[in-house]
Amino acid sequence: MAWERSPVGWDGGDQLPWGAAADGDRWEDWPPVRVACAVNAAWDALTYVRHPDVGLDVVTLGLVYDVRVLDGAIVVDMTLRWPGAPAGAVLPGVAAEAVHAAV
Repeated sequence: MAWERSPVGWDGGDQLPWGAAADGDRWEDWPPVRVACAVNAAWDALTYVRHPDVGLDVVTLGLVYDVRVLDGAIVVDMTLRWPGAPAGAVLPGVAAEAVHAAV
């Protein structure tokens, strides 16, 4: 799954919530430490995404394999507990919203 960043919750000031300049700078132009902060914020956000059947977060359950920046997007590699799991209809969207809000 890949989600593009956008100014969710932006208050209209000169800084967007993830620290990017409002003039539209790109992930590729960011120093490595800023990219690392965005990835860490995404990991942290995923620790608040609870699996509806188990009650534990998706990181603790081991459902998230990797979070990285690729081609200007935060990419989250995750899976479900089993193929066809009922949470499959909801969990990816909830995870996407959490990462989107955090980054």
